[in-house]
Amino acid sequence: MTVPPGAAGPLHRLPPQPSRVPWPLDDWPTAPLPAGVDLDPLMDAAFDPSGPLRDTYAVACVLSGRLVYERYGDHCPASTARAGR
Repeated sequence: MTVPPGAAGPLHRLPPQPSRVPWPLDDWPTAPLPAGVDLDPLMDAAFDPSGPLRDTYAVACVLSGRLVYERYGDHCPASTARAGR
């Protein structure tokens, strides 16, 4: 895989969807982020309007089938319909 401009390292393939986790879901069960995980600095960079990832619309992080983090850009609120919903 290639490294996009501004990325700190190589991209890694994600593991396959576990068979016991249904997909897609209308409403994800939620859970807190694991202790010690702070995504805010990374997400601040992803949503920086003058940064290399300025076209980020939304980020959702799922861990073990539970939504642990989501953030939406000003131009794409959570109520905006997206592909896959």
